[in-house]
Amino acid sequence: MFVFRVNSTQGIGHLKRCLNLAKELSVRGCGSHFILDENDCLSDYISGINYSVTLITHGTSEYDDAQQTLSIAYQVSAEAIVVDSYLLGREWESQIQDQFKLVVIDDLGREHLANTLIDIRWRGD
Repeated sequence: MFVFRVNSTQGIGHLKRCLNLAKELSVRGCGSHFILDENDCLSDYISGINYSVTLITHGTSEYDDAQQTLSIAYQVSAEAIVVDSYLLGREWESQIQDQFKLVVIDDLGREHLANTLIDIRWRGD
């Protein structure tokens, strides 16, 4: 089971790319669970998602958000957590990294504490 922590208040792009990744994971026999911020603008879109979804309150600290994410990840027996959010960084990741495999999707050139970083803008070796 993969848990996706997506900040849905930043627009639909972050959610769409995670849904595409979840779709590919399901083809490979892996389940997915989404943790999204409460966002009235996306409620109709979210209701059409074919994965289990937990909505959490937007605007908590990175520490509190990580604790909520961990609680949900344990409840659904997650193997890994995937995060796609410009609002969550190293403080959030430091709470997660020792407990679950962590995949970060980020293209802002920030430092991370992840097992895997997906950065579509990266131009290194």
